[in-house]
Parts: sequence; C-alpha cells; structure tokens
Amino acid sequence: DTQGHPWHPKPSVAALGAGAVLLGELLGELPEPKDVGLGRDGAPRGAPNSTSSLRAPHPLQPGVQLHFVEMGQGPPICLCHGFPEVWLSWRYQIPALADAGFRVIALEMKGYGESTAPLGELTPSSQLRGGLWGIPQAVFIGHDWGGVVVWHMALFYPERVRWVGAVAVASLNTPYRPADPSVDIVEKMKSIPTFDYQFYFQEPGVAEAELEKDVGRTLKALIRSTRVVASIRALCAAGGLLVGFPENPPESLILHGPELQYYVQRRVGTMMGPLNWYRNMRPNWRWALTAKDRKV
Repeated sequence: DTQGHPWHPKPSVAALGAGAVLLGELLGELPEPKDVGLGRDGAPRGAPNSTSSLRAPHPLQPGVQLHFVEMGQGPPICLCHGFPEVWLSWRYQIPALADAGFRVIALEMKGYGESTAPLGELTPSSQLRGGLWGIPQAVFIGHDWGGVVVWHMALFYPERVRWVGAVAVASLNTPYRPADPSVDIVEKMKSIPTFDYQFYFQEPGVAEAELEKDVGRTLKALIRSTRVVASIRALCAAGGLLVGFPENPPESLILHGPELQYYVQRRVGTMMGPLNWYRNMRPNWRWALTAKDRKV
C-alpha cells in the first residue's frame, strides 16, 4: 500500500466482534477475471455460482448483526446495494475489483437477508454508526439506497473515506442532493411523480402483503432490463405496485436462473426491513440538514 496504511495483515475481525466471510468459501472456485463481462447476447457471464450454504451473520454490537462477503487483499472497497437487492448484486464487480488489487467487502444492508434492522433504526443514518471492523478508511460505492448511504458517509465521516486515484465515493443512479431546508421533504417528494411508489410503501403491512405473496414474481417484476407495463403512478392508483404484471413474468437478463433463486432464498423474514428504508423520510431529512454547508 503506497499510503502506508496497515492493510496487511488484515485486522483481527474476530477480536473486534465481527468476522469476514470469504467469497470463495461461499461460491467455490471463482472465474478468471477475463470471464467477467458480457456474453454475445448481452447477458452477464462469468459470475460466481450461487449457493445456499451461507455462514451466519456476524454481531457488530449487541442486537446488531451485519452480513457481508469479502474477497481480495489491498485497499478496501465497501459495496452497498439498494432495494430490493442483496450482496449478490455485486457478483460481477467483486471478482473484477479483487483482481485489480482491492479488498472488496460487499455488505448486506440492514434489514436485508441475514442483516438485522433493530427497531427505531431506519437508515441511512443508522448505517453509518460504528467502525468498519477496524479499517481506518475505505472507498465506498453504492447503488440506489446504498448510494444515499455512501454520499452521507462522505458528508458526515470524511475521515473514513479514502481516495484511490480520483475516486473516494461513487453512486449508481442516486446522485447527491443536499437536504433543502426550504421545503418539507415529504411535500417535495409528493411533487415528483416518479416517487409515487414510495408513498405506496408508507403504510406498514400494505406493500408487504403484496410483495411477499410471491417473492419470485416480485423480483422478476422489479429487477428488469425491459420497460414496465405501466407508469408507477398508474400502478399505485390501481391498488398495487405489481398490478399489470403477468402472474409469471419472464426472467430478465439482469436477474435469472440460479441468481434469481438465490435472491428469493435471501428473503429471510419479511419485506418490512427493506421497505422501512422508505418510511423514515423526515427523520433522515432532519438529520441531513445538520450537514448544511458541508461539501462532499
């Protein structure tokens, strides 16, 4: 490491009350990095195979467990997924980044899979508490809600964010938007039709009932590489997020086969944890306002 940080040997995560799970131990033999890419049909190829033989999540503090997988050695990169995903969202990036010389840590965010979501801790603010298993700094990359988390990691804890080349924080599909004190966040969200689905998620139990009825159908409908059959506003007005989708949607190029089945298996418990991310708008907005005038 050219910066002199003690990445080798790795800190004893056992002594810190956590444990690392190596991706290779979960998925068996990994493909060569040259196999990580797109096939002729545009579908991703060369991804690690899925497995159901996962180890238990690891306690970080009383009542909190965070499941993650790890691969590689070098400067650490922390990958944070979004809704309604699991760590396997990064199945193509993990071996590629590891081969490039990084220690890759792919989290299962709070409320997902085997990671817990203690009552009263609705993210993203609660995701940032505590240390990263003794690692002083890392590059943070997020997608969707994970992107929101990593932006706020840089905003509130810049000393924990490390520059590698020109990158310290990266977000896919969620650009950084500073909290606006001039307008209530709920009213602002209501004015943007694209976010109508988030208000369908607000009443506890309603979206859970629809999305948990057939998790396979839910994932095939939501994680797609093709256009949806109607606008989000029309779907919600019709009484549900999945209204208009066939009972057995075709699998998409993005998520299919063993990977799709793995996603279904990772739905430990209910959809309440993932949906609770959307039910904390005002508290998170008020928290973000405390960073007024800070720069990422």
